[in-house]
Amino acid sequence: MTTVRAEPSAPESPPDDAPVIADLVLDEDNALEDVRVVDADVVGERLIDVRVDRCVLERVQLTGCDLRGSHWRDAVLRDCELSGAQVSEAELTRVEVSGGRAAGVVLAESTLRHVRFLECRLDGANFRGATLEHCLFENCLLVDADVGDATLDDVTFVGCDLRRADLSARRATNVLLAHGDVEDVRGVTSLRGVTVTSDLVVPLAMRAFAALGIQIDDDDPL
Repeated sequence: MTTVRAEPSAPESPPDDAPVIADLVLDEDNALEDVRVVDADVVGERLIDVRVDRCVLERVQLTGCDLRGSHWRDAVLRDCELSGAQVSEAELTRVEVSGGRAAGVVLAESTLRHVRFLECRLDGANFRGATLEHCLFENCLLVDADVGDATLDDVTFVGCDLRRADLSARRATNVLLAHGDVEDVRGVTSLRGVTVTSDLVVPLAMRAFAALGIQIDDDDPL
């Protein structure tokens, strides 16, 4: 039986007359709302508990920012730099991240609902202990990414480079691994109930055999 997977809900756009700014100017409530931020540079800044609602961020430099406990709702990030950013214990709802680089971004213990990652560099990204619901990773670089102890519900990885990624999720429900590269992926024995495309069957089976100590020997023992 084929499982029907709904696309993650798209973010709500800011108003057509939303101001375009070149800096992350927060209001008295530590919030950024109904704006378009273009070419801002806030590298390394401390933005704990910031709230971002109905915003578009384009080519924003957030390298190494401390965004712990932040709340993102109806946000679009295009070609942004998030490498090394701390986004743990955050909440992301209807967020789209396209292009850009987020190597080593930390989303541990965060909750992601209806989030799309499109053609992003997420090598070494940390999703450990996070909850992902109705999320899509499409054509993303996820080499050495960590989703250990995460909860995955209706999550799709399509065309992604998952080499050496740790997929030992706590629970995986309605998860699809489609195409891509799964060389040396870890945690395959925890992927009970996951659906894979035919091209990934052999490499994943070989990793599972290795994890279980099963050897393949075609020599006739008799």
